[in-house]
Amino acid sequence: MPDATFVIDRDGKVIAWNKAIEALTRVTAGDILGKSEYEYAIPFYGERRPILVDLVLRSDPKWEQKYTNLRREGDTLTGETYLPLWGKGAHLLCRAAILRDGSGAVMGAIEQIHDFTEHKQVEEALKFRNIYLSTLQETSLDGILVVNDEGKMTYFNQQFVRMWGIPPEVVKSRSDEQALQSVIDKLAQPQEFIERVTYLYQHREEKSHEEFALKDGRIFDRYSSPMFGEDGKYYGRVWYFRDITERRRGEEALRLSQARLQLQMDRMPIGCILWTPEFRVASWNPAAERIFGFAAADVFGKQPYGLIVPEGARRQVEAVWSRLLEGDASAHSVNENTTRDAARSSANGPTRLSKKRTAPSSACCPWFTTSRNTGGWRWRSRTASSASAASWNQPRRDSG
Repeated sequence: MPDATFVIDRDGKVIAWNKAIEALTRVTAGDILGKSEYEYAIPFYGERRPILVDLVLRSDPKWEQKYTNLRREGDTLTGETYLPLWGKGAHLLCRAAILRDGSGAVMGAIEQIHDFTEHKQVEEALKFRNIYLSTLQETSLDGILVVNDEGKMTYFNQQFVRMWGIPPEVVKSRSDEQALQSVIDKLAQPQEFIERVTYLYQHREEKSHEEFALKDGRIFDRYSSPMFGEDGKYYGRVWYFRDITERRRGEEALRLSQARLQLQMDRMPIGCILWTPEFRVASWNPAAERIFGFAAADVFGKQPYGLIVPEGARRQVEAVWSRLLEGDASAHSVNENTTRDAARSSANGPTRLSKKRTAPSSACCPWFTTSRNTGGWRWRSRTASSASAASWNQPRRDSG
């Protein structure tokens, strides 16, 4: 017999003990045959106690509860147990049956023990994987729908049902066609939506990623991919839907805000330059073009050194910029600047920097006033973050 097997007579004496159970228990037949009083339980449990071969003969709830998935069918009793055999755990499937003679009288019982540890481990791993995936799917921001090759919804999470408002009867039907019909009236462009879905079902190998609008003003992002096995077999298609309405509104609000800011900068009579955290030109308004003589297209992305900051002032400017990056709002400097025609100018004023290190708004905004001196034009500037520049919108008249 391939499984570990032993037999007891009706008095509980061991009368058979095969090679497989010798290997499992490390007890030889010569050491166990003829033994009784639950001697056969010791290799498994370390004590004398009833086990399945006894319970099939005489039911005992106290010991039956030690087994899981216990089932009795006529003269057969089946159950599962876990034992820490030889320093490592073993999952055992046990099956015991009553032995009868030709007249039906009880002669004893037989028990077969199958070690299904590997199978159990695979089963547990699969169970964990399913729970893990289910948790990910149910906590996802995306509405997820899986449709098999026959058009049946084989899986969908609650986010999908909520965001689309799928009726309970449609959910129960698991029909993709009914689900599609139930949302048609909610779409801003239903025909385009249906045509795209139909096309993807007809072209199984294609993926898609697009956005579409609903009549209530919401905007959904949709991604779809086919499901193919390693052997190339087509199993269906998965759909992911995400509500990106707030993101798109935020992007639009930011775009309008930037457009307003750019418009204000373009109309300012004073020069205004925005710098990136890397100290490169992000924006250069028309007044700055007139003051320095450089077109915005010629200076975009460039650093001020060799452009408007002479080499002699570089160390001073770098020191101030480092303080700005560290958040020192009191940092300021007075230094000479140059224009395209190499005329010298002076710049002074406190400088501040926004904490957003990756955005062009992390910049200084100089403004410039002029005065006529015998030595020529002199440009005086202040620098500040865009948030504080408004407080410096009154030009100074140089008494020089």
